[in-house]
Amino acid sequence: MKTKLRNLTTIFFILAPALLFGDADEFNGRFVSAARNAKGSVVNIIVYRTGENDGNRRFVKTAYGSGTIISEHGHLVTNHHVISKGDYFQIISYDGREYEAKLFRNGKHSLSDEKTDIAVMRIDDNDGKLRPIQFADSNALSEGEWVLAIGNPYGLRQSVTSGIVSSKGRSDIGFADIEDFIQTDVPINPGNSGGPLINLEG
Repeated sequence: MKTKLRNLTTIFFILAPALLFGDADEFNGRFVSAARNAKGSVVNIIVYRTGENDGNRRFVKTAYGSGTIISEHGHLVTNHHVISKGDYFQIISYDGREYEAKLFRNGKHSLSDEKTDIAVMRIDDNDGKLRPIQFADSNALSEGEWVLAIGNPYGLRQSVTSGIVSSKGRSDIGFADIEDFIQTDVPINPGNSGGPLINLEG
């Protein structure tokens, strides 16, 4: 009897992907396609504080994180806390190209806001190869929906992790003064900040 139960359990686990997702290869392919579509829009950010030593410019690394390209003109969005402790920002694209970025300014004001923890930057030398991310409607997102995160956790460039949407509209968490968060169980580590959360359409 135990052998029969064990065999039935084995059969169940083998069949489960097909029962839940139809074709397992098709399901896996959606993850692969979504990551491929979005990776070209995600950059790694290395933050430096500059100074002088015997007349030479000195760079001290203070942080690293991620950024998301939002326009064909080289604008990118990241978190304020990623860039707040630096004044020189190195950007590394998904294929290894390097750029310098500066905080985008609207007149005298830089678009870096501590209350919402959002910062807008612009890459100086945009060669036209950076691809803006495709925005989705977060209001159409459902609890339980599969999502991916792409970023630079622990300095490991272009890392992809997956999970589901746990809840929406989370506030009073204490991360920022103005909060309206999507809660997810996607593994997110130091360095992921500023990267996108994407659906299976990429």
